[in-house]
Parts: sequence; structure tokens; C-alpha cells
Amino acid sequence: MGIALYQLTKLLTPKDFEDLSQLSARIKNRDMPGEFLTSWDDFMATYEARGPLEMDQASPRYGDDPMLALRQMSFMIGDNNSFNPELAHQRQVKERQEAFQQLMTRLGWFERRLLGRAHRIIELFAGVRDTPKHQAVLFNYAMRKRALIEGEELQKTGRLDCAEQIFELTLSDIEKAKEQPLLDLNLLREKHTQFLKLLKYQVTEFPQIIDSRGRILRPAPKKEKPNEICGMPVSPCVVNGRVKVLRTPHEKTIDEGDILVAYTTDPGWTPLFVNAAAIVLEVGGVLQHGAVVAREYGKPCVVGVDRVVTKLQDGQQVEVDGFTGVIRLLS
Repeated sequence: MGIALYQLTKLLTPKDFEDLSQLSARIKNRDMPGEFLTSWDDFMATYEARGPLEMDQASPRYGDDPMLALRQMSFMIGDNNSFNPELAHQRQVKERQEAFQQLMTRLGWFERRLLGRAHRIIELFAGVRDTPKHQAVLFNYAMRKRALIEGEELQKTGRLDCAEQIFELTLSDIEKAKEQPLLDLNLLREKHTQFLKLLKYQVTEFPQIIDSRGRILRPAPKKEKPNEICGMPVSPCVVNGRVKVLRTPHEKTIDEGDILVAYTTDPGWTPLFVNAAAIVLEVGGVLQHGAVVAREYGKPCVVGVDRVVTKLQDGQQVEVDGFTGVIRLLS
């Protein structure tokens, strides 16, 4: 999906992205080159159910709001086009195949049979790891579209200001609304969202674990040297860059050479990896999305850094060591 977005980006010019609203209107009116429109239609047919924060039914998807894709495409415009994720992917595939052949020449006949069988199984089935998540996203999108139908009906009768407000009601509320034409849905919405609004106002970050007594459990502090932060290395390489902290994938742009710092990532964050020099995450592991994409793109990644989104600030110069998991503060 990330590569497909990158390919779409390369069919346009930087000038096209100066006004995303105008670009969206041109696409809607089919006032674009035929090659781009064909690729755009193919992308939407395949990935309309995906998008940033895609596990939340209340979050719009590419199929709902094309601006989501256009905004992410605008993040992939580099100053010198020094990184191409498609070529990086092809290079990684070639290097993996070469590494496999080298290992096969060093092993005895029995080890070769074991390695060959394991390699074949991984080639055939490793990709299905994401299948359950993808199916869940498709199901959620179908539920979202069905809910929006109800929201549109309630909007037409003036009981909701917009269809999206349906996600601030419960299924029981929707059933009651059909039976009770005078039921005040705005009052119910206010009741349901009161606590969420309070959280949004008062809580800047959620701890990873809270037990039944309300105690916040955190990992034991690591022994760190001055001006160093330690995590788990999941993608090897060492780079220097400027910190850019994001709490959502569309909060701000990632310029070439920035160090992307976030709580965690999902496929909706992938376009940001194109310009990022390295990725640092509070939550993740070897098989987490950020780690997998970082390795595929050949960029260093460190995860498991407790409260990293508050420890680092925009503009700081750091060195990210994807071999040791150490982030060194340079300024």
C-alpha cells in the first residue's frame, strides 16, 4: 500500500500538491492525466477500507475522504528523491535471496534440507500474518458504511448535525431513535462523549498498563549514560537527524532526514517512513509494523522506549543506533 501511494505521488509534480483541495476537486472531476486516474482508481478499489487510525470505526478511510491519501502523498515529496521505497523493497528481496544461497553453500546436506524447507514455508506463508488484521479492517469498514447510512437519515431529519455523529451514539440509541421521533439524540451524544472530552483535555499520554487498583505499572528503569536513551534495536543502521514527534499520522510533515518519534505506528503511517531517516517508538517489537517497514526500507528503528514522546522534543539533534538500541542526544 505504501509503495502504491509512492507510485501515485511520482505521477504528479510538486506543484500539484500546493493546493490539496484543488487537486482533490480535479480528481473528482476527472480532470487529470489518464495514467494517474487509472492508477488512482486501482488504488481505491484495493485500499479504500484502509487509512490512518483504521481500527477505529469513527476514523475516515481513503474511500471516505480522498484527502487522506493526498495528504500522505504530499508527505512523500522529497527535496532530492534520494529514497525510493519500491527500489528499497526490491533490494531487500535480492539481498535475502543472496543470503539464503550463501547459507546453503556453507551447510551440510541435512542442514540444507531444514533451511530450504523453513525458507520455503516462510516465503509461502509469512505474508498471511497481516490477513486477520486486513479482514478485520474490511469488516469494520462495512460496519462504518452501514452506520453512516443511519447517520445520513438522521441528518436529513435534523436530528444530527452531520452523519459522522452516529459514532457518538450506541446501537441501542439508534434503535430508540426509530421508535421515539422526539428522542433528543444530541443530549445522548453529549452524555456519551463527556468522559472522552475530559480525557482529551486532561490526559496527554496513556500508560501502557494500569492494574485493577489503578496502579500504573512501568518497566524498571534502564541504566543509561548521560544524554542517552535506551530501547530495543529492531532495524540495524546508525543515523543522525532532527527529532519530529507525532501523536497522529497527519499531525505534521516529515521532512527528509527527520527522526520520526511516535507512540506506535500502523499501516496508515507508512508514507511518513519515506522521508524519515530513522524511527523511534514507545510501543513495538520485532514484528510490529514500524519495525517491519523500517527493515524493509533499510532504516534504523528503536522501540520500547518508555515515554519517548515526552522525553524527546521537536528540533533536537539525535543519533539513532539501530544496532544497540541507543538514542544519543547531540543537542
